[in-house]
Amino acid sequence: MGTHSSTSIGIDDYLNLLSTLDSEKLGRGKDVLSEQEKDRPMAYGLILSSLANSYKAMADDDIYTVEMRLCGEWLLGNTDIDGDGIHGFGLADAWDAFGDGSVNPPHNEYTITTAIAVKGLLDWLDADPDAPQEKIKSTVSLLLAPYLSGQYNSPSGIYAYSLNSNDIAYDVFNPALFLAGQMQRYSKITENDTEILKNEADRNVKILVDNHLLDSNSNWYWNYGQSLEKLERPNDLVHALYIAEGVRDYINHNGSNADKIDYPRIRNHVFAFLIDGRWCEHFDRGTCHEKKVRLWAMGMLLYFLSTEPDIPSKYMDSLLDQLIADYKVEGGLLKDENQYVRHDAHLLLGISHYLFSN
Repeated sequence: MGTHSSTSIGIDDYLNLLSTLDSEKLGRGKDVLSEQEKDRPMAYGLILSSLANSYKAMADDDIYTVEMRLCGEWLLGNTDIDGDGIHGFGLADAWDAFGDGSVNPPHNEYTITTAIAVKGLLDWLDADPDAPQEKIKSTVSLLLAPYLSGQYNSPSGIYAYSLNSNDIAYDVFNPALFLAGQMQRYSKITENDTEILKNEADRNVKILVDNHLLDSNSNWYWNYGQSLEKLERPNDLVHALYIAEGVRDYINHNGSNADKIDYPRIRNHVFAFLIDGRWCEHFDRGTCHEKKVRLWAMGMLLYFLSTEPDIPSKYMDSLLDQLIADYKVEGGLLKDENQYVRHDAHLLLGISHYLFSN
């Protein structure tokens, strides 16, 4: 259990945050794109990962076991919400992803959302001996199948931002790498398309390595994307962490190109977001202290720091202090004040691993 800062986050914060979610549809709620209560697949994936992690730690206590399985079953039963015959997950609202006038419909398949859902399903499979193993595997195979076809690569060759023709022309690194990490992970437990899965993960990782940049401390980082001027800016915190997560899963599951990755320099770039004792949304802007870091970035950072070995205490201490100062709301709850369920889901993932990861 995490015991880093004089400002503490405990089991009560975790349980109280869980209690604010819909007990039957945990990923249902508001979003920055819509104040309407809708099912948000990304939230289901993150919450499932959170509950699977705490389930392993509290297996003798069945608290939230039902909710974990409800979350998993929702993902298994909703892989083609828009009915287009392509299995994948997206946003519950229409969205112009690149501001180019092309609006993707609700539940268009986005690569990062699908990748986070795949992670949730695989985390459930790892944690729960009563999880429907074959159903999870067959569903993950369906979710990954479009990416193995070669139809959905961006100009550089990495996986496209989404499976909509509107978005294939743009290179965006973080979703492709998050998915590649899960693909490598899945290749270790499936007997279907094993070599294709490995080769595809290898291919995406090689393109990532070839496109890395160096920050002022010679650590590795990436722009959000390329092929469009507005994308050629350094990743903000949450997207830098998505890349780190994808690379970490790829390495931990013996990806063939692991020796080409200088992971310590990817990890150390994350620390560049701590500026003058406060975490920032952007590491390269002098105005980073003028507003709060969005909660999904803070939650993802808590997850990352909780699952990395040998992190100097100043990083966790500063994060906990800032998180509590900025996001304790009325009633003592630690959550997003706007009640955006995807943001709360990232925080839940972070708290779960802070409390229960060794």
